[in-house]
Amino acid sequence: MRFDTASWSGNPGRVARSPVVAVVLVLAVGACGGAGDGDPFHCGRVQPCGGDLVGSWKVGSSCLNDDAVAAEVVAFLGCRNVVTGSVTSGHGALVFAADLSFTSTAFFSGLASPTFPESCLGGRTCAELESFLTTEGFMVQDCMALRTSCTCFLPHVTPAFGGAGTYLATDGTLELRPDGVAPWSTQYCVTGSQMHIIGTNGATVLDDIVLDRQ
Repeated sequence: MRFDTASWSGNPGRVARSPVVAVVLVLAVGACGGAGDGDPFHCGRVQPCGGDLVGSWKVGSSCLNDDAVAAEVVAFLGCRNVVTGSVTSGHGALVFAADLSFTSTAFFSGLASPTFPESCLGGRTCAELESFLTTEGFMVQDCMALRTSCTCFLPHVTPAFGGAGTYLATDGTLELRPDGVAPWSTQYCVTGSQMHIIGTNGATVLDDIVLDRQ
């Protein structure tokens, strides 16, 4: 769940600006949106805190920070009037054992849809905007014309959760080492009967998967 151009493009040639993400926003709990959010007070509102994650967890809700997507594309267009919505989905479960092994059937996906008003297009058609964003490293499914604006659809590329492997949890950071797949790390917080797997940039929550203890 990463909000740099590498994660929106799937382009291995681009270097992520941090192990987690690199987009600067003003608020740590900026608007987290999308279908499947569940209780909005629990998705995208929790900072990394660590905690005991041993046990079985079912994917509950998920969200992307719409402001983060807008900030990322604004950096390339120099226009601050971009409005973004998102749709997310997740299902499956994660099981963390005391011997530092894990098994997973969890899956998460997201689709951001920034809308660019005419003032942001710089005379470009929607097709030309799609080509420009693709050149800048974004994977764009489509840019659709809506009167004088363009809405583009950007799939959110996520690390592999599925399968089995080992893990390491220290100081709020969770490193997953799936068998046969490159290891990756994220932030997490166990609070009550919920665990949040959180993409962050500093104090800013960028994306959040909420799992319920079984």
